Amino acid sequence: MKLKDLINLEIILDKEKHNKETLRSFGLQNKEYTDIQKLKKYIDSFHLKDGLEVENLLNKGSKIASYIALLLGLLTGVTLLKFGIGGFVNIIYYMFFAVLIPVFFGLVTILYMFITPKDTILPSMALQKVVNFFLKKESVDIDKRVLYFYNLKTTALLSMFFSLGLILALILVGIAVDLPFGWSTTLNISYEYFYKFINFLATPFSFFINIPDLSMIESSQYHNIIAGHSMVESKSSSNSVHNIWWIYLIAVTIFYSLLLRVVIYLIAKFRLDSVIKEKVLQKGKFLIKGFNTPIISTHKESKPVIVKQDNLTVNKIDNIDKIYAILGWGMLSEQIALKADSLGFNSDIIYSVGGLNSIEDDLQTIDNLIDKKVVVFVNSYEAPTLDFIDFLEDLTQKAKEVVIVLLGANLKDVREDDKKIWNDKLAEFNFSNLYIKDLNDT
Repeated sequence: MKLKDLINLEIILDKEKHNKETLRSFGLQNKEYTDIQKLKKYIDSFHLKDGLEVENLLNKGSKIASYIALLLGLLTGVTLLKFGIGGFVNIIYYMFFAVLIPVFFGLVTILYMFITPKDTILPSMALQKVVNFFLKKESVDIDKRVLYFYNLKTTALLSMFFSLGLILALILVGIAVDLPFGWSTTLNISYEYFYKFINFLATPFSFFINIPDLSMIESSQYHNIIAGHSMVESKSSSNSVHNIWWIYLIAVTIFYSLLLRVVIYLIAKFRLDSVIKEKVLQKGKFLIKGFNTPIISTHKESKPVIVKQDNLTVNKIDNIDKIYAILGWGMLSEQIALKADSLGFNSDIIYSVGGLNSIEDDLQTIDNLIDKKVVVFVNSYEAPTLDFIDFLEDLTQKAKEVVIVLLGANLKDVREDDKKIWNDKLAEFNFSNLYIKDLNDT
């Protein structure tokens, strides 16, 4: 489920009418799907564009903001690398922006994902106003909790692109020029402590790159560089040291800035999708109930009996089980499925016969029912025609057992005169494997 589905569902519930017969018929036609899948197909059947317009608007805004965040990250990275103290890139200053700030705000973002937002949230309210302004039509209200988690996901996305900009700046500037690295801070931190800190940060990726050693960290301290204690005397060795620091900072930025924010983005996306699904199920529970609830559920069991009328014998049965297929004479497949569900008959195989169907179609249906037990729905208020008798004769010759179910105007409301007409007519042909089901009999 996506945001567009939630918006479209709210519009459907607000503007459309949903009767029980329509919902149940839809549920029967899609009973192989889960509840959430049925609801998705039902929403899509209205072909609304409102939700898609809102989703496209938000996605377009996020894309533009991502490009801006990438550019800001690139400019920030270049600034940190070009304007270091004394011409050197201050490692601590760079790591403050590339490690400490991302980790801190990342943890705060994760914390906010698992708290219950208040009803009034300024960023969410602002986003709602932006959506209504750009749509330039009747306002579309988005659930505030959904907007809250959408904002968190977008924040994580922008942070991720900002981090990507930092990495690109570090890589591109490092390729273009020989970056001299040093570290300096007002805090009273020894190079031994800083070495431990460097190694701690390198724990996840220490197997893949070279980590600056203790002597390199000592010689990289700014006051040692000023005093003339160069890290390495030869130029080639100096370049090697710069390369180690450069690769180390790239790894630190990738792991603690980019990958961390990728993880946060995925968590935020998961939380947003969960909230949307929860809201859809909550708002659509009336529709789901309609999909799954039979309108009528009555089917009494009793032993088969023999009914005799004017010396003609008609098989009559009340208990019907192990049905292979359900047929409806002169009925649509959707009507047959709805009636079968209402009366408690269970079969996934439904055929519409008679009516507008050709004789060839009906014969093909019969060929599919060889040695099968089938039920045939007929409208009791319509007298059996010669076409029906011909069809029944062909069907009883190939099917194992045929049960005629008499349906009244209100399913079980079958008139006595209609019963007699059907019983007398069918008894004339003495079909040995033919039964009649009277819904009013017990």
